[in-house]
Order: sequence, then C-alpha cells, then structure tokens
Amino acid sequence: MKNMISRERFSVKHLTIIIAICLLSRPCIAGDAAQAQSASVTVQVLSGTANGTTVEGDEVTLQVYRHKQLLQTLTGKADKTGKVVFKEVSCGEHIVGLVSAIHSNMNFGGRPVAINEGVKDVSASVEVFDVSYDQSKLSIHTHHLTVKAQQDSLLVTEYFQLVNSSDMAVSSQQEDNKKKSIVLKIMLPKGFKNFSTSSYFEEQALEFTGDGFYDTMAVPPGEHLVTFSYTLDTDSDALDIVRRLSLPTSNVVIFADTGKTACNVKIEGLGAPRTMTGNQGAKMEYYTLSNLAADTEISFKITGLNKSGASGLASWVILAIVFCAISIFAVLKLRPGKTPQKS
Repeated sequence: MKNMISRERFSVKHLTIIIAICLLSRPCIAGDAAQAQSASVTVQVLSGTANGTTVEGDEVTLQVYRHKQLLQTLTGKADKTGKVVFKEVSCGEHIVGLVSAIHSNMNFGGRPVAINEGVKDVSASVEVFDVSYDQSKLSIHTHHLTVKAQQDSLLVTEYFQLVNSSDMAVSSQQEDNKKKSIVLKIMLPKGFKNFSTSSYFEEQALEFTGDGFYDTMAVPPGEHLVTFSYTLDTDSDALDIVRRLSLPTSNVVIFADTGKTACNVKIEGLGAPRTMTGNQGAKMEYYTLSNLAADTEISFKITGLNKSGASGLASWVILAIVFCAISIFAVLKLRPGKTPQKS
C-alpha cells in the first residue's frame, strides 16, 4: 500500500484545533509535566455507507502528539463490533490523539481527541466509506470567485460548494504517471501564480500542471467548502479571463461590485447585464448563466484596471456561481468532511 496522508491526519490546518483542545483540557500534572502517564484509548470504526462492507479487520492507527511532536504510533485491527482498544497510551497536558483507518484501500481520518491525565478511558471514532468510481455523483452547487485588483496583478480567491450526493467516497480510476488518482481536476486561467489553499485541499495531495491542478484524494459524501487563491499578472488596463468548469454547475451569476470608490472596472463579453442593489445601497451589475455542463468554458474581459494600483486596491470585481440565490453562503449548511485517500 502507498503510505499517504489523509486530510484529517495531522497537518498545519489541524494545529489550531489541537491548540484549542489543549487549552480547554485541564492540566494533568501538578509538578513535572514531562512525567510519563498512560491511558486506554478505544477507537470505534463506523461505516457511513448504507449496507456497506464490514469494518471488521480494518487497520486502525492512533498517533499521539504533544503539540507537533509525535510521541507514539500504535496500530490495531477492528474487531467484529468495529472497535480497537489501545493500551498504555501516553497522556498528559497538551497531548492529543489522531486516529485513522484503512477501508476499501482508502485512508480515512477522524477528529483529534485530548488524552488527559486522570482520565483512564478515552473514546475516539473514525467514519469510513465504501469507495465508488462513479464521478456523476459529484457536482458544484455554489461557486464564488472574488477578484481584487492589486498593483500589477489580480488576486483571485475562489470558494465553491463541492457536493458528493452519494454515501460512498468518490475516487477515480484515472491515474497519473506516479500512479496517483486524478480525482478532481481544476482548470485555472492561463498564467496563474502564487497558489495557496485554506480549506478542504491538502497541498501535499495536489499535483500542478500548466493549466491548473488536480487533487489525488477521494471526495467524501456530503458538502465541502473548497477555498483557494492565486494571482494573475496585469500589464495593461484590461485582462481576458477564461475559466473552465470542472463539474456540472446549476446556476452561474457573475456580478461586479465596485463598492463606494468610483472606478471604471467593468466585465465585458457576457452580454447585457442586469442590476441589483447591494447591502450599502450601491448598484451592482450581474450576469446569469444556468445549467452548465462539465467542461463548459466561461470567457470574459475585465476592463478599467489601474496599472499602478493607486485606485485598483479599492476596486473589487466579484464573480459568483450560485445554486439558489445571490446571497449564497448565508444558507449553506456544510457537513464536516471526512476525507479519504488512496493508500
């Protein structure tokens, strides 16, 4: 099996969660905090797939950390009830356990748990799913793109609601030359730079190409908020943008909001705009597209950019792909994702 990191295993993104758990947990050692302590940790493996394959025999791993320092790695097999009991687990102040399980040749992670001194028995769980290669279960209900003018560049931040409508983890039979699954391919505008991600994606699981990137992790059931950003160089007062959609998208609304600052930023190439009133009474122009298939290409031009960035820093162009309404994220109820990955 390939030893790859699950989204729910320890990463920089989990550091905030771990610190919060540690701060809320009571100190376990009055004197020497480094004293050895032990506890028993029971991990319950739960199947999230209706009538799914048994979890008996699934390999479960418990990793024990103090801050970012790995103290122990313990493994065991799930019994008929889906449980694994780990004995002699280190416990104490700022000690956290991370659990994961391999099911259907995929690695699934659970949430971190505090392992405090004085608590002899700690419970943890990890939800696993059977794996499907039917990518027709994947779609985007909501896609929100924000483009901010900076000096000599545009900062593009994308948010979208990725939906897996099944109760199975969706992967792909297509593989790259490293034998990694090409699960979700994102086509970005030509010349993108300075990519970063702050939710859902793990950068170590991404592979970049000249026209975008692809994710090698399977998509768990439910809804997942995906966030990433990149920049596009600007060397004139206009920029052509081509954005190809990776998955079927229900409705597309593209609108420009210039805020309180007077400027000439416009979107061109999408026909006649409609108008609406923003939260502060400002008039905004927007464009509507519906029922877009996968691989649909949206092309438009942003004009009125300020090359020097003097007024461009106050000018925003907001592009939104919405499922039900323009106020998209007010009604989102995102299910916490458990993210599998090929092992």
